[in-house]
Amino acid sequence: MINLLIVVSVIVMIILLIKKGVEIGITLLIAAICLSLLLSPQYFIDILYETVISTRTWFLILMSTSIAILAELYRLTGLIEDMGIGLARALRSSKIAVMLTPAIIGLLPVAGGALMSAPIVGALSESLNFTAELSIYANVWFRHTIFMFYPLSQLLITTSTITGLPIELLALKQLPIAIFMIIIGYLIAFRNSKHKMSITLNEAETPLKISAIPLVTALILAVSFRFIIGDFGMLIGVTVGMLALIYVSKASSQIILKSVNNRRVRGIALAAFSIMYLQKSFLISGASKVITEVLTSNTIPIILLEYTLPGFLSLITGSPLTGVVLTLPIMESLTALTPTDVSAIYVSSYLYYLGSPVHLCFVYTAQYFDCSIYKSYKYMVPSIVSSLLFTYLLFTFT
Repeated sequence: MINLLIVVSVIVMIILLIKKGVEIGITLLIAAICLSLLLSPQYFIDILYETVISTRTWFLILMSTSIAILAELYRLTGLIEDMGIGLARALRSSKIAVMLTPAIIGLLPVAGGALMSAPIVGALSESLNFTAELSIYANVWFRHTIFMFYPLSQLLITTSTITGLPIELLALKQLPIAIFMIIIGYLIAFRNSKHKMSITLNEAETPLKISAIPLVTALILAVSFRFIIGDFGMLIGVTVGMLALIYVSKASSQIILKSVNNRRVRGIALAAFSIMYLQKSFLISGASKVITEVLTSNTIPIILLEYTLPGFLSLITGSPLTGVVLTLPIMESLTALTPTDVSAIYVSSYLYYLGSPVHLCFVYTAQYFDCSIYKSYKYMVPSIVSSLLFTYLLFTFT
């Protein structure tokens, strides 16, 4: 009972600190230290050591930081606004541009990648009558709809591997949910927006085919090198994209230095480390075991567990992978899982994760728009709840 109280207290502390405006990286760092010290003080050094030596930690830090620098370069050179205007004009709709751009950039499978589409959404926000909190919602929501069926998603691959179910089977089962998410996102994001592209969008100074070169280069090379040499190959792709941006924009040394050394980039680097530290603390300290034991010790219906347990774990860790990986073994010990059961666990993990206050894309996007993530919950929560309800009805009656 004491351990459960500690875990709950740390979760409440995270929420309160974020609500008070404390930087997310500092908040999560404090939470990780408290969790490891209070639950397993004997493993405090081990948890920190495991975090520091983890290649996943350094990949996340380097990748998130490089994307942040690329986004800053785009913003400070003004190329991002040109690309946003050019894309909207090419698509003949700011709405389609806001929906499509985050999803396309979402093909770059890296945590916090929403930073690359946030500036484009920001450039189009005025023409759509978007507030900062609505910009946060649109960028995060439309980026993540694709991962319900994207076959190269790490989460989908892991789920398929653990359960032995074909990826294409899970992808097809979850495709209607992705379509519903797009529809609900459109209804919520654009209900008060203008029906056609605003005439206030001036011609871009730099043509789309030029302003998009660095971003397209980064995406193509990052995905290509990932298949050739692994995850760290993505860093090469983004780095080449940065160099291309500097060349195309003829960025001054002052802009380059300002892009590398600023509060936003430093905050993102710290948040990346803190999230990995918190995840290690959560797993090694036994916090995850405390929660799962409480939930499974009671006679809770299987279907209720499928829609709550994985989601809760994803919510508090900011990782849908954690929700899936920890829940599947527990559920398999309680019942024989059908493809529908597995998809329910997947969807629960993913949708709760979207609204997690430690979800990197959510955090980074909120930092970019300089707005609290809690202000965007008035859009995010109804979207998540309605998508969960749709999933339940779909899986129950089909």
